[in-house]
Amino acid sequence: MELTSPETRILGCLVEKQLATPNAYPLTLNSLITAANQATNRDPVVTYDESEVVDALQALRKKGAYPCAFNAADEVAVEAFLERRIPFSGIAEVIERVLTRTPKIKMSAIGDVLTADSDARRMAREEVEHKAARTAVA
Repeated sequence: MELTSPETRILGCLVEKQLATPNAYPLTLNSLITAANQATNRDPVVTYDESEVVDALQALRKKGAYPCAFNAADEVAVEAFLERRIPFSGIAEVIERVLTRTPKIKMSAIGDVLTADSDARRMAREEVEHKAARTAVA
């Protein structure tokens, strides 16, 4: 599962603003549009309109914890590959197993994202150890 460019930008803006300006969080729709279209510290610079931002928010809500779990599992699996603990094909296997184990939960606060990330990383480490043990035996 991949995020679209608008989904990626909106998720990044939400996390950034939650961490940088927690007193102004949650953001209004207009504030989120402004953050997404910010011309400084953004690459690429975009001009999303209200409907694109609303569509991205709705899509992110439907995806729940899966984008977060995918990213966390990918980082753990790639690191294990680079350390030669699992083969290249093991990256996709670890990610698939983590996504299969990831519950569909509503992501409504930064704490939900951090918990989903932590849980996915733990599951990915377990899968890497399991895969590494199977590969060593073979």
